[in-house]
Amino acid sequence: MRGVYVHIGANKGMGCPCPEYSDGTFKFIPMPENYPSAQSWTYEELGLKEVVPDSWKYAHNDPEFRSFTWGDYINKRTYLTRQLCKGDYVFF
Repeated sequence: MRGVYVHIGANKGMGCPCPEYSDGTFKFIPMPENYPSAQSWTYEELGLKEVVPDSWKYAHNDPEFRSFTWGDYINKRTYLTRQLCKGDYVFF
């Protein structure tokens, strides 16, 4: 059994720190969507407009928590995930 940690969501390097609360909880902030479609969510729809930079309108829906899917381009970051087998873990 193996596991791989995968980076998702916006972070301080993107100019958007993830809000953390005194009880240890946080708010997940999706990365901005570069190529929005009719199905793209806005940060306003997600209730996140107040915590992202004004220039961010559409949120990148990945991972998709309704069907539990995640994807990325084939590159070094995804090499280890392509080596996983049934029963292995992906940590976000």
